[in-house]
Amino acid sequence: MAALYISLPGDPAWWQAFAGVAQVLLALAIFWVTRKYVNLTGDMVKLQTDVLALQKQGEQRELYDRRVRIYDNLMGFLARFARDMKIEFSTIIELYRDTREAEFLFGTEVPAFIDEVAKAANELWTLRPDNAIATGDQPRVNRIHELERWLVTTAFEQAKTLFGRYLKLTDPGGGG
Repeated sequence: MAALYISLPGDPAWWQAFAGVAQVLLALAIFWVTRKYVNLTGDMVKLQTDVLALQKQGEQRELYDRRVRIYDNLMGFLARFARDMKIEFSTIIELYRDTREAEFLFGTEVPAFIDEVAKAANELWTLRPDNAIATGDQPRVNRIHELERWLVTTAFEQAKTLFGRYLKLTDPGGGG
């Protein structure tokens, strides 16, 4: 058993000096590791902040894209009417179908406006413009012209104004 023990120099001062240097080196190593950990933690916090900002931007972009799709569907409906100057019942149904998500993506004014456009189109469709003009029913003809003017001019401008508040890339949150 005695062979397992190593004979060390007998000067305790030398061992105390060695122990002191070892403690200093260990303290420096612990300080260095702690500093690296603090820096790494700071970097991770910055990274998490950046990730959260990117996620928010992604959500805003998705909201923007969904809002633009509804705007495009409404403007497409109005543009087809302005081009053809006639309304088919199926296009009114398509307008409702293509814009039904508006109530969840906008404030109350946009869905109300889309409903107003659909109601005006539906009224125009029920007045049967071809029949009214052919029979000379002047009150119906006047109402038809009033609805057509509103759909072709006023509705376009109102749509741009209403949707404009929600379709800015700098603030896709809109106001609703």
